[in-house]
Amino acid sequence: DPRRGDRVSLCDCSAVASRYSAADWHDLRNVLKIFAPLPIFWALFFQQNSTWVTQTSQMDMTLVWGTPDVLASLNDVMVCLMVPSFDRWVYPAF
Repeated sequence: DPRRGDRVSLCDCSAVASRYSAADWHDLRNVLKIFAPLPIFWALFFQQNSTWVTQTSQMDMTLVWGTPDVLASLNDVMVCLMVPSFDRWVYPAF
């Protein structure tokens, strides 16, 4: 009873372990192998975009169309062009 000052465990491992089978834990481990690196990937991905904007703001832009923030949106355009292209021509070749 928390009102009496007893410690309340947020994760009673014995209770959790008894609810799930070994196959469930194996499946969870397989899912975590896939999804655990995603936050690291997205953090690095967005850092790359902001680094690109910072770098282009220091460049001589007379030969390139647009401002640094417009050039950063080229990534979105390239994804929209490359995904269908790879889906239609590159991946079926393998």
